Amino acid sequence: MRKFESLADVHHARLPPNLLPVVRNAMQAILTSTEHYDPAEDGYVALITPSDTDVDVDDILGRKWRESCFEGISYDSTSKCYLTCILRDNQHCVTIIVPNEPKIDLAIRSRMVRELDMEGGDND
Repeated sequence: MRKFESLADVHHARLPPNLLPVVRNAMQAILTSTEHYDPAEDGYVALITPSDTDVDVDDILGRKWRESCFEGISYDSTSKCYLTCILRDNQHCVTIIVPNEPKIDLAIRSRMVRELDMEGGDND
């Protein structure tokens, strides 16, 4: 999982063209939602990578991935990514971006598809 806590992090990450805008926009949304951004207090953007497993995501996010409640989910057809977030409290939000790629762990992708179906969304 790649963690982004600033626009500089996003800039230095050398992301592929389909991921750069979605990660940058997610980070910008966090930055504009608070007056004095502090990653420890306000959250960050997490990009799931092909090397991540369902268990890794549990460990990294600090709570059980399979048991966590998402605060909405959407599918961005331009970037071909699932976007969701986990609220740790009223202020701290982890925005999670999951590319819809065959290399992404099946359990992670299945969770995204299941959540999107429950919300009545479209992942085409």
